[in-house]
Amino acid sequence: GVGDKLTLPLAPLVAAFGVAVPQLSGRGLGHTGGTLDKLESIPGWRADLSNEELFAQLAEVGAVICAAGAGLAPADKKLMTDIDDARELARTMVALGTDSGVATTALLTDMNTPLGLAIGNANEVRESVEVLAGGGPSDVVELTVALAREMLALAGQPDADVEAALRDGRAMDTWRAMIRAQDGDPDAPMPAPRETHTVTADRDGVLAEQQALPFGIAAWRLGAGRARAQDPVQHAAGIDLHAKPGDPVTAGQPLFTLLADEPSRFERALAALDGAWRIADADTAAASGPLIRERITG
Repeated sequence: GVGDKLTLPLAPLVAAFGVAVPQLSGRGLGHTGGTLDKLESIPGWRADLSNEELFAQLAEVGAVICAAGAGLAPADKKLMTDIDDARELARTMVALGTDSGVATTALLTDMNTPLGLAIGNANEVRESVEVLAGGGPSDVVELTVALAREMLALAGQPDADVEAALRDGRAMDTWRAMIRAQDGDPDAPMPAPRETHTVTADRDGVLAEQQALPFGIAAWRLGAGRARAQDPVQHAAGIDLHAKPGDPVTAGQPLFTLLADEPSRFERALAALDGAWRIADADTAAASGPLIRERITG
């Protein structure tokens, strides 16, 4: 799995080809992010739609991301950290979809390293907009394109030129229409953190490790997540990464920046990151594996 980070660019990208994309999402709890939390960092955007509004937006825009009912996906709270468990879950979900008459495919992807360069809410929206504008981090683009191809092939468009829709502005146009349809302002400035703290490399070498789970916990402690369902989130809080595993680094080079509204949050966030990243000598750093591990079909 890739969490919910890819939902933001994926829905408008696929909808740009005339395929309806309804996405019912939730809010984050603990270190897990929530698609709605990210979108609610856009001024004016609202998550709660009536069924009539949902279907009207699908007909007019082609994509909608909105709040789901409380009992829709209780299994979302159970995380799969073992590849065999993830494979079993994927096969079960593909089988359930296929048995229900829905063409279904699952991709098992690497989640050991943070995806992209942004961890949080507002900064992940900015990153998604960069992807929709034809840029963005290469790993986010790779998985967005791969998933879009799968979805479009299942919808009867196996030859759709996904990259072209990112280059020529079609995906961005759909994104802007999708945000406006839910009262959001796609041109409004995104929330910015009041405080930042940058961690730098202590020596020359290669960034050999960057563990996803501790970085997720750190972002939560910075205010990007919530401990209880009723807690608010700080939309500008999170982490901006400046290097990824495999990148050469030099002593003093910024590795990542913590974002928060209160500087008191930095200490606990840094504690979560103790031992979560490592710089190795260039000749001992192992190459990273493929992003997509397996493709499972019905």
